[in-house]
Amino acid sequence: MQENVDRQYKVARNIMNARRARVMTIENLAEKTEIDIEFLKSIERIDPPLIPDDILKKIAKTLGVTLSDLLK
Repeated sequence: MQENVDRQYKVARNIMNARRARVMTIENLAEKTEIDIEFLKSIERIDPPLIPDDILKKIAKTLGVTLSDLLK
């Protein structure tokens, strides 16, 4: 259980850092990925139990990073 929480925290931090490095708002990310903004906000707050891989791939592609960049 703690492993999932740690993974989610890392992913959330990496998404937020990559988004901010590109001077991209969460609204811009939602629009470009076509992912619901409330879901993206919940990811950054570490609310969802698991983020589906297809969602992570969309986010990574939009931010110009690899999936492994988000997971490290």
